[in-house]
Amino acid sequence: MLGLIYGLIEGSTSGWTAIPVMSLIVGAGAFGLFCVRQRTAENPLIIPSLLTNRGFTSGLLLGLIYFAAVNGFAYVLSLFFQLQLHLTSLQASFGLSP
Repeated sequence: MLGLIYGLIEGSTSGWTAIPVMSLIVGAGAFGLFCVRQRTAENPLIIPSLLTNRGFTSGLLLGLIYFAAVNGFAYVLSLFFQLQLHLTSLQASFGLSP
C-alpha cells in the first residue's frame, strides 16, 4: 500500500519520473503477491468462500460506499469551515467533533 500511495501522490505532484513509476510497479507487485499468498494460506484473512455470498459482498460494497461518502463529506465540510468561514483548523475540528 505504501508503494501505491507514494507513487500516486509523488507522480501527480512532481511528475511521473522513474521513482513514482517504480514505486507503483513495486506496490502493485507486492499486492499481487499478497493476494496469491492469501489464496494459498491455511488461515487467510478473509475466507474466499465468503466472497461468493451475495449478502456478504453487498454489505462490503455498501460499507465502502457509505464510509467513502461520510469521509468525503467531512473533508469538504472541513475545507468549507476553513476557507469560507475563515475558522482556524482547531475551530473547524471542534465544529466537526459533534
